[in-house]
Amino acid sequence: MDNRLDSHFIEICSSDFGLSPKINQATLELAKDNKINCASVLVDAPNLDYATIEEAVVLKHQGKLSLGLQLNFTELFSSHQDKDLIRPAGKLFNPLYLHCFYAKGQNKKIVHKIYQEIERQFFLFEDLFDCWPDFIVGHEHVHMLPFFAKALRKFYAEHRLDQNKIWVASLNRVNKLNKTNLPGASKFKNLILRLATKKARSRSYSMRKELLGIYNKDVTSEQFQNLLSFWYNKAQQYNQSTGRGAVILVHPSLEQEEGIPHSKARVIEYQVLKEKSPLATSN
Repeated sequence: MDNRLDSHFIEICSSDFGLSPKINQATLELAKDNKINCASVLVDAPNLDYATIEEAVVLKHQGKLSLGLQLNFTELFSSHQDKDLIRPAGKLFNPLYLHCFYAKGQNKKIVHKIYQEIERQFFLFEDLFDCWPDFIVGHEHVHMLPFFAKALRKFYAEHRLDQNKIWVASLNRVNKLNKTNLPGASKFKNLILRLATKKARSRSYSMRKELLGIYNKDVTSEQFQNLLSFWYNKAQQYNQSTGRGAVILVHPSLEQEEGIPHSKARVIEYQVLKEKSPLATSN
């Protein structure tokens, strides 16, 4: 297996690690079997217990799983979070709401508060896993929205994360790499993310990986398999033509769970990855 964790590596990343026991189990099982090689962690999530963390750390040391911080500004899990910054993703992706809520002459103050929350989540990750994250992504991709991106760029630069080879998920080419006529593609969200990224200027990160895997979570097993193959081929083409890295975001779970968004799609993703992950065939 290719264990490089630099900007030339194609990764399949399991999202929402810590959110539920079944998501945790699916992630760890797929990593053990070399079906995924990357997981993003919600550090305040309710099911990030000691045994789960230890198992993930063992897989990291074995070179099977890189572990990243999934910045969360949409879900309130813990009293340690700044609840004033937590907003539903639907509102954060509404340009009018962003303008009304954030543009009241308090830009610097808001960016500073976001910076502090990024700092808290980053160093909580270190406390939990006894290491810095290998990468940073955003829950619902909010890390690329203007105020959040500005705070993250500042944190990234001040802590010299590039020198530690910590990459950031980029959406510079989200439309081109994810655009497809296959069922499940969400062209509207692609457009919103592409427009947000123009303002975020994610090229300022010296290490970044282009993000794939955006779809509307309403597919059959066959359709998701087709999407996964499409994304992996696009990632390979992008890597070969540019020399830069790419990451395919997935959301597997062993079973449907009450209260967990997109539970049916998560089980489909797990089943497809278990049987036909492109990583397994490329090793």
